Amino acid sequence: VTAVITPQSKTSVRPFAGHIPTVAGGSLVLLVTLAVIIRLSPESSAESSVMEWVRSFSAPGLGRLMESVSRFTNQPGAMLAPVATLVFLATGRIRGAVIFLVVVAMVGIAVYAADFALGEVAGRGRPVPYETRSSYPSGHTSGSTWFFVFLMFVVSRSAVTEFGKGCVMGSLGTLVVLVGLSRVFLHRHWPLDVVGGYALGILAALCAAWLFERLHQKVNAKGRLIPDEEVYRPQIGLRRLIGFKSRRKQAEP
Repeated sequence: VTAVITPQSKTSVRPFAGHIPTVAGGSLVLLVTLAVIIRLSPESSAESSVMEWVRSFSAPGLGRLMESVSRFTNQPGAMLAPVATLVFLATGRIRGAVIFLVVVAMVGIAVYAADFALGEVAGRGRPVPYETRSSYPSGHTSGSTWFFVFLMFVVSRSAVTEFGKGCVMGSLGTLVVLVGLSRVFLHRHWPLDVVGGYALGILAALCAAWLFERLHQKVNAKGRLIPDEEVYRPQIGLRRLIGFKSRRKQAEP
């Protein structure tokens, strides 16, 4: 995975750039609003109905799938960040690896602090009686959402083939959806906890993407993102294995 902005990727994200402040602001407002609502009315018949409806889903192996998703998304950053860092290093992206780790550490700490603060504001326990931790927002959902969406952002701007991007982003997107369902299905969180987790995750992912680009601009002396031909030097075996497009260094005029 390389954080290289290609001409195609720059064009594809321009139409959405103007909506980023709106999405971030809406996520923040939703987070705070839900915390206040839960504080004022912790017991909700509507949430109970939704939870019972989700838990009524029945299919062979569904319970095992939800348990597996829950375990995998417990600490996704701790498991996948080293893997992504190794990919950066294997493709000659030492600066990219350092920036990636800095962003993951900073945003991860911020999400943990926000999760704790919002939990104190909401002041609601979990559906399971023996759980003493605060329920709002869902930590699994927020942590998985921000990290997986951030990875999708990095992959979308990399030199991976379109097929490779589709596979990676489809897999990560599926996990983002399943983690929220699993928390309700397993009776670990209320539905609004999951909604709040998604809102916090989206807000954090936008911050991570912005910080990632800003740091790249800072380390570049000319104040622009490092050109692909200057930093993309993957090993031949790795390039063929994960489907990177071959690129030739263009001579400067």
